[in-house]
Amino acid sequence: MMNTFRQAYRLILAYKIFVYCGLFFICIKLFLVLFFFKNSNFFTPDSYKYIELANRFFSAYLTRDKQVLDQSLSILPGYPAFLKLHMLNTFGILLSQFLIHLFISFCVIVIMHLVVPDSTIKTKFFAFLLSQIETSLFVYSFRILSEILFTLFFLLLVIGVVKILKYQIFNIKIILFTNIIVVCLIRPVGFHLCAAFLCSAMFLSNKKVFLKLLLITLSCLGMYATFNFVSGGIYTYSTLQNHYLLFYEGAGARSFTESIPLANIQSEELKLRIQALGDFPDPNTRDSYNFKRGLELILDNKVSFLKIHLLGVIKILFGPNKFEISQLLSDSERIKVSSVAEYLMLILAILTTGFIAIFGLLGMLIYFTKSVESKFIVIIFTVFLLGSSGPQAYGRFRAPISGFLVIFAVLAINWIWNMRKNMITR
Repeated sequence: MMNTFRQAYRLILAYKIFVYCGLFFICIKLFLVLFFFKNSNFFTPDSYKYIELANRFFSAYLTRDKQVLDQSLSILPGYPAFLKLHMLNTFGILLSQFLIHLFISFCVIVIMHLVVPDSTIKTKFFAFLLSQIETSLFVYSFRILSEILFTLFFLLLVIGVVKILKYQIFNIKIILFTNIIVVCLIRPVGFHLCAAFLCSAMFLSNKKVFLKLLLITLSCLGMYATFNFVSGGIYTYSTLQNHYLLFYEGAGARSFTESIPLANIQSEELKLRIQALGDFPDPNTRDSYNFKRGLELILDNKVSFLKIHLLGVIKILFGPNKFEISQLLSDSERIKVSSVAEYLMLILAILTTGFIAIFGLLGMLIYFTKSVESKFIVIIFTVFLLGSSGPQAYGRFRAPISGFLVIFAVLAINWIWNMRKNMITR
């Protein structure tokens, strides 16, 4: 991996336009924060949970303070640790996330270079630009949420795996092992790596490599679940897996079947849980109930469950982050800065999101059979896309896979352009 980044570093130095362009985007973002978004709210309800856990990091994750036990069992320690390093300074956090977004763009061109070595500098630069204006990455670089941090380490992990496939390396280096640990400790969707490595082992060559990666990932998840059992009394990687992915997705499926608003069904299901367990059940009892009830609701509403996942996929691919953009354009979410500015930004977001999604999917179809590396990227993209969708799916689930959409969108456009040139010259 280090050799790959040396190559990328030389490429960036040779074409300093990448650096200049990246610094330009950072300056634009700082301008937005200091002037245009100065009254905006960069926080969500989840942001305050992260901040509380960062404030009480050691008591939350080591001694397991009962006051934050539930939150520490559902939220992984990666992003709270990131906030702790910044002493919870909002401007410092945002600046770091702007830089992380820039590094994500560099990761995009590294992956493109590995998958299609003969791609031109113009093609790479176009991918760099698209990854800077891609809606989910752009918006979540302004949010006190874990998406941007997760996306960076997720793409670094993909770079390591792609390099193994490309150069037929059969040993798993310590840097890749560490990367898997970091990814698994930032967001619970890191659990999807297990499905991605398993599917890759089933459908691709290099089965031993993917089985090793699967074993490493399962070991990481198992060790953290064991740590939660010893320190928190419940064997779980994250209670969010049962609490959200099963309980609330089951509620979403029931909502779809009965044509009743999701909020009403969720409220009703919470009341049923309180009746069954009381107001303050212990984490183990509540987690067991969530699992059983969620599974029961899904099995009772199987068709609706599939439908909401299909809608979730569409929402992730084409949803322009309207809610998040509106928040950024609001004065503490009460007074709009300008309805014109909001509509212009939303139109731009819709066009950009749809453009990248359509051409990204087309590029995956075109390049899927080109190499084992592209096949792996399509598999991991598909697993994260299908696994992250649900009744409340929206832009934050797109962030980790947006880099792949950008890469294949640019490759598809380049392929169409070359086809057109060939037709003209005939």
